[in-house]
Amino acid sequence: MLWWNKIKGEIHEMKWKIFFGKLATFLLVVYVFSIISQQGFAVSGSSLPSKLMVYVGPPKVLADRGVYDAILVQLQDSGGKPARAPQDIVVSLSSSKTDIGSVDPTATIRSGTTSALAKFFSTYTAGSTTITAASSSYTSGQATIKTSGIGEAPSTFKVYVGPPKVTAEGAIHESICIQLLDSNSRLARAPKDITVTLTSSSTVVGNVEPTVTIRSGNNYAVAKFYSTYRSGSTTITAVASGYTSGQATMSTVGPIPSRLAVYGFPPMLPADGKAYDSIIVQLQDAGGNPARDPVGDISVTLSSSNTEIGKVDSTTVIYFGYTFSTTKFYSNYTAGSTTITAAASDYTSGQAAIRTYLIDVFTLTVSATAHPTSIKSGEPTTIRVYVTYDTISPAPGATVKLVSDKDGSFSSVTDERNGYYTAVFTAPPVNTTTVYTIMVTVSKTGYTGGQGQVRVTINPKVETSPPQTPTTSPSNPTLAPILLPWVALGVIIAGVVVAIVIVKKRLGKPKKPLSWQTTV
Repeated sequence: MLWWNKIKGEIHEMKWKIFFGKLATFLLVVYVFSIISQQGFAVSGSSLPSKLMVYVGPPKVLADRGVYDAILVQLQDSGGKPARAPQDIVVSLSSSKTDIGSVDPTATIRSGTTSALAKFFSTYTAGSTTITAASSSYTSGQATIKTSGIGEAPSTFKVYVGPPKVTAEGAIHESICIQLLDSNSRLARAPKDITVTLTSSSTVVGNVEPTVTIRSGNNYAVAKFYSTYRSGSTTITAVASGYTSGQATMSTVGPIPSRLAVYGFPPMLPADGKAYDSIIVQLQDAGGNPARDPVGDISVTLSSSNTEIGKVDSTTVIYFGYTFSTTKFYSNYTAGSTTITAAASDYTSGQAAIRTYLIDVFTLTVSATAHPTSIKSGEPTTIRVYVTYDTISPAPGATVKLVSDKDGSFSSVTDERNGYYTAVFTAPPVNTTTVYTIMVTVSKTGYTGGQGQVRVTINPKVETSPPQTPTTSPSNPTLAPILLPWVALGVIIAGVVVAIVIVKKRLGKPKKPLSWQTTV
């Protein structure tokens, strides 16, 4: 039954771990969203609308009982810039002199847009009338439109822009009006279809349709204007053969990007080794409003001040026409804080802090090796320890202690900041080959400690005598100097004896003397 009690105890302990893990996660999420609600992440670059403005284009139409899309009502902020409607806004319209002309009773500026068109209905009576636009919570706006009789043959183009300012957001605006006038600046009708060539002096600010046609019998035509993401002004020119050209200036307004802002969403994450889409890099103007780059894609370089806490993708791209980009944060198993920095050419860098917290319980695992594993007395060996979180990821910043089961000395431990730790063990003197066991104990705040060991063989150092060189002493002199002369003498004597023997052999015995015999 002991094994069953042990299993039940482990299951009970595991349930509590899961419970506290979920509780910690819930509390972290609640805290994160409380922080986010206080951060005020910028999501809109438009100022709050406060007033209505009325524009007429063209400002003069024929008194011919015609119907003209000539009244434009625009929402503006207190600084006179176009502003988006927070919801559909119904605007009441009126004409001060209905005998001159009347207007649609209402126009609706749709949510998220800045303006609305309304029709003007002229009469046969020439003159001028004031158009008033009114809506609750907004300051009313007015503009005057004139009607006149027909003039003589057309000779000149008059260009109008309405409104004179549009948002620099890459949008299309039907706001360029080309009108025919005679030589006395009176309205004139086209005797036939007239094709008008249009140009923009600064296409980086905005462009216009290349041509527009004023139909036969009409007085004007409306062309499209294409804004970009760059604020500024451009001159629109209308040209056709046989007519005096006309010009007008169109301005675009909007936030000009000058800096990068970084947001952690959320700014607090678990230290669990996972990847989170939680880094937002946003383009902003000097006032902190979101802004678009007017030229093209923006490549942003990212870095983390403390990669032991977490890392980020090295780059992210804010694509053309967008104000922000989202990228990943890669948490490690170490709790703490790191600063994420975003940098790009021509923009002020941005930073944000990300903090990670331990939610799960991790155990430090240890492996140790010796280099070399066999040494002699008094020699060193390097002990290399590798520490991980549950064998998943390197664990830098731990406390490592080394102890020998016998004796010997250790240097201080060096943390290589990649999970590896090194120390030098110096072997003590031994008389016989001995195996030493070195115990490794690792600890770190917030983690379950770990242990490991490595064995080192220590051999006795054998003393060897240096080779002896024979020496000569007065008490035992060498015989060589004494015998040398006698040997030489003996050689000489032997040579003489040999010579005598040879000579004797050659001469042989002496011959008898010759005798003379006489006969008597």
